[in-house]
Amino acid sequence: MKNAIYKKLHLFTVQLRTKTKKAEEAATKADLDYLELIKACERARHEMDRTLVRAVLALENQEVDRITEQKQMLTKYAEGLAAIEPTLHTVSVLQILYSVM
Repeated sequence: MKNAIYKKLHLFTVQLRTKTKKAEEAATKADLDYLELIKACERARHEMDRTLVRAVLALENQEVDRITEQKQMLTKYAEGLAAIEPTLHTVSVLQILYSVM
């Protein structure tokens, strides 16, 4: 009777050890998988940061180009107005004189 109990106890102990070993292996594998996913996530985050910086720099350059173009066009417009201003002034004075007559 004691032998049968010891055999069942031994069998139960062996089963528990087997299950414990499998659980430890599964936990170790899960930890390794988790660490790999964290590393992959960090790599993706760094790549996203680099891509974002490149995009921001490209947009900044585009904006600088746009502002430079606007400045050049406004300068040309102002020069054109300055060139015809005496003529406009003369025409305006003549219009005033003719309207008074």
